[in-house]
Amino acid sequence: MAILLFLCMATTLVRNTVWSNGISINEDIISKSPNKARGYLNLGILCAVNGNYDRATALFLRSLALDPGNARAYENMGNVYTKQGLFEQAISMYRMAISLDPFLPKLYYNRGIARLNLGRREQAVADFQQSCSLGYLPACEKTTP
Repeated sequence: MAILLFLCMATTLVRNTVWSNGISINEDIISKSPNKARGYLNLGILCAVNGNYDRATALFLRSLALDPGNARAYENMGNVYTKQGLFEQAISMYRMAISLDPFLPKLYYNRGIARLNLGRREQAVADFQQSCSLGYLPACEKTTP
């Protein structure tokens, strides 16, 4: 009985280290399900939040290879490109995401931000108006010239 209790405690300790943070959780998910896109997407988001854009980009690309219809992966690629100042690439990613899910208001908002950074104010305002019409309130504040 003591051996069984010890094995359960050891297993719990190992699982607790895996589940100690989002990065290790998603790395564990990827190791157990390497052909599913979600783990790559979620780990990519965490890497992007931490400023590790190269790793995030690689993870988003892997996620897209497994699930090419995932608008969220394109959106997050666009977000990384925006943070890097690569606004043309960001716009391309947002365009892909919008073609897959035209009802996500933040896609239009983010594309508007990228266009604004390129000096394309009219296009940006059109994106903000579309985002606002879909219910994203921060976009509504940017619709006036």
